[in-house]
Amino acid sequence: MAPPKTTSTSIAKDDPCTLLTSAEASSLGFGAGKIKNVPGGLKQCEWRTDKAGEGVGVGYGRNPLDVLKGQEVEVGRHKAVKLPPDPVSGGCNVAVGLPDSTTLILVGTSGNGNDEAVCPLVIQVAKTIDPKLP
Repeated sequence: MAPPKTTSTSIAKDDPCTLLTSAEASSLGFGAGKIKNVPGGLKQCEWRTDKAGEGVGVGYGRNPLDVLKGQEVEVGRHKAVKLPPDPVSGGCNVAVGLPDSTTLILVGTSGNGNDEAVCPLVIQVAKTIDPKLP
């Protein structure tokens, strides 16, 4: 029996840096993405711009979108919400709902304390990734 085929979604959950090509990352003003382990055994990819502290992290969350409270934002064919800033780290956070009742979480930081200013970049990253999601 042949082994099951690995889907791009399962690869992306192990390495979310595969969600943006190097050309897409560059067009958004990012250098190469770097994988980072986050609590819960999950992985996040961080892309940084040339501005000190500015970047976007992308990873998968285990919660379905409907339990997350936020303001709806348009990213493409998936439902998404802009979440309230984290009370400790701040940031512009967007969650994109996926069909398997998980979410794609995007966390943007500005590096200058004005995290609202990075929200357009976070939304643009979400729009670039959206067509690749199941």
